[in-house]
Amino acid sequence: LAGTAIGTPEYMAPEQWTGITSQQSDLYSLGIVLYEMVAGRKPYVGDTPAAILI
Repeated sequence: LAGTAIGTPEYMAPEQWTGITSQQSDLYSLGIVLYEMVAGRKPYVGDTPAAILI
């Protein structure tokens, strides 16, 4: 699966789209979850994965 992005786009760190992952990617995803718990919505909304990335 090399070169394939796997995950839910709303929770993926930007660097995951380029195939580079690290522990910071997990922290980014956790931050998205915490934001969603507090605000009641996702911080980024889009119709397509590419729209979320931009």
